[in-house]
Amino acid sequence: MPSVPVITSTATVNVTFGGAITHQITATQNPSKFSATNLPIGLTINATTGLITGTPIVDGIFIAKVAASNAGGTANQSLTIVVASTAPQITSAALVYARAGTLFSYRITAKNLPRTHGATPLPAGLTLNATSGYITGVPTLVGNATITLSASNTAGTATQPLLISIVPPLPVITSSATSSAIVGAAYSYQVTATQTPTKFMAAGLPSGLSINTSTGLITGRALSAGTRAITVSVLSQGGTSLQNHTLFVAAP
Repeated sequence: MPSVPVITSTATVNVTFGGAITHQITATQNPSKFSATNLPIGLTINATTGLITGTPIVDGIFIAKVAASNAGGTANQSLTIVVASTAPQITSAALVYARAGTLFSYRITAKNLPRTHGATPLPAGLTLNATSGYITGVPTLVGNATITLSASNTAGTATQPLLISIVPPLPVITSSATSSAIVGAAYSYQVTATQTPTKFMAAGLPSGLSINTSTGLITGRALSAGTRAITVSVLSQGGTSLQNHTLFVAAP
């Protein structure tokens, strides 16, 4: 019966995060099988040759246990694998848009396993989760905000400017979504909305009715009876909002 193997390969391996590793387990007495436990994620061992290969996807210090076996028994050895950090590289967008009064979410993303994130100065209403890198909240002030993003790990810190362009809120149409008219009778309906509208429109008005695009007042005399589906549009500095309006026109 052969003697128990003796592992002769080094007990320490150093690699940089993101770099490939090739480490050969060697032993005396012609081992026929190799194994390794507690390897960093991304590494594997060839049980026949004893070759450890792969690219670690986590950094840190890992104490693996390697073994070499033959008919005479098994030899074990602790193998320290040191995966050093690489400084982050921020990959998230450098320009984003937000709307005042509306929920906003943006994530700082970076290569090379950042451990903490930073963002200063944040606009009013927004906060940062330093662990996940998410910036969330409801911005309250309109305008452009220039922020310095950062992503850090044990190897260093990366920074990048971020411009958040905060636009005004959309208008909210506050007038009723229904109205009634009588054929031939004078009709008047006022479209109202928040955010100081600059223009009003109405598509699908029956013949005889029209809208004042500056004031939002719909007036006239409907020429025929029926139920009309009208699309009311309101434009403000923050954008355009729509409302489906139903007009019931009765016979006289």
